[in-house]
Amino acid sequence: MNEYDLYKYIKMSVLVSIILFIMGLSITVINQTYTVSTNISINDFINQLLLGNPTAIIYLGILNLILIPIVSLFYLDVTYIADRDKNMSLLTIITISMLIIVILIKLLLF
Repeated sequence: MNEYDLYKYIKMSVLVSIILFIMGLSITVINQTYTVSTNISINDFINQLLLGNPTAIIYLGILNLILIPIVSLFYLDVTYIADRDKNMSLLTIITISMLIIVILIKLLLF
């Protein structure tokens, strides 16, 4: 397993999120027609991104930060399977399963 690859992915993802935050805040400062406090529905998110809504750009940066640990777990699982490390692969699969169960409970019950 190459931990350096995972480090590079995390580093680049955080930099992309920071750039998205800066872009969204810059557009908000330059173009005063948008306000950061507006809420965007999930259905309208992609349309707002294409229109250049700064709130949608900031939300995209937040979504990127949320996805970093999830993608990292999948990457680790694939590398553990490739290295034939059964114990670590099993632990990673259990962690991914717990994460999916928690997300499903949150979506279904609340």
